[in-house]
Amino acid sequence: AEKEMKETRAEMLRLAEPLAKQWFPGKTYDRKNPEAYLNAVVKDVLGKIQEEKIGRDELVSQTEKDVAEINDFIRKKGVLSITDYPNLKVIPTPEFMRGSYGIAGAVFAPALEPNLSTFYWVTPIPKEWTDEQANGRLREYNKYKLLSLHVHEAIPGHVVQGIYANLITPDWRRILRAVYGNTPYIEGWAVYAEHVMEEVGLNGGDATKMKLISLKANLRVLTNAIIDIRMHTKGMTDEECIALMVEKGFQEKPEAVGKVQRCQLDYVQLNTYYAGLREWRTLRADAQKKAGKDFSMKAYHDRVLMYGPIPVPAVRKLYMAGVEPSAKLP
Repeated sequence: AEKEMKETRAEMLRLAEPLAKQWFPGKTYDRKNPEAYLNAVVKDVLGKIQEEKIGRDELVSQTEKDVAEINDFIRKKGVLSITDYPNLKVIPTPEFMRGSYGIAGAVFAPALEPNLSTFYWVTPIPKEWTDEQANGRLREYNKYKLLSLHVHEAIPGHVVQGIYANLITPDWRRILRAVYGNTPYIEGWAVYAEHVMEEVGLNGGDATKMKLISLKANLRVLTNAIIDIRMHTKGMTDEECIALMVEKGFQEKPEAVGKVQRCQLDYVQLNTYYAGLREWRTLRADAQKKAGKDFSMKAYHDRVLMYGPIPVPAVRKLYMAGVEPSAKLP
């Protein structure tokens, strides 16, 4: 993760330098300290991109539009077979759950009632927040970040993964996989879904800006893994965790402080995003290598999702052996 963090930051600088020259023509950056130079250039460019944000009362309505746009894109690009979600409802997060769902999250139809609604909860900006607080949230979740958030939490991320899992038969198997769902499979799939949508061209109208925001999101996945391991096994302090996330990961300090608390209370979970992503990327590469020119992204995604949320190494064994899932496409 630390090696990939260096590579990700270097790629961000490569993309940000031309934009910094264009957007800040009179500004000079001190190149004597390469690390400080990278931080300054990338922070300036990210700050400019983050100005492209929605209004404080538009989160739910914009999400509905974004989800519809992403779904059309998935259909056109042949990412998945299931592209109609009549039971999916985008609604404001219930007030009593807004502490847990700070911005958005998926709530699946129950395993024994798979035809009930699946909800994508989106948390509105609280009315009592000042404009400064609201702008801080909306800058972090700017128009490009919102797209990747909806991909991760909804389509083709968690919401779609849950819809496919609810096709599993018989009922007892579906219940077991719902109760004991493997977290690296689930979280890894959602991060992998972000990479897939970038691969097929979802960019919010500007590929470079979207790429920079995606790379920043990737830094979050990497810092999650690093602080989880270093805090619990190598004595990393709270202050060191926050410094890593803010200085190396370009996160806002309130977000970093909240992540430290989460790391303290829920060890190992922060690892699952990166661990799962690595497993999904490796399996996809091996599946493509095995199939060669006959590889179909749509058929591959359908099959691995229909196995349900079991550990990805188990998915690998089933997929490579050609075992048919118990789930069937509608």
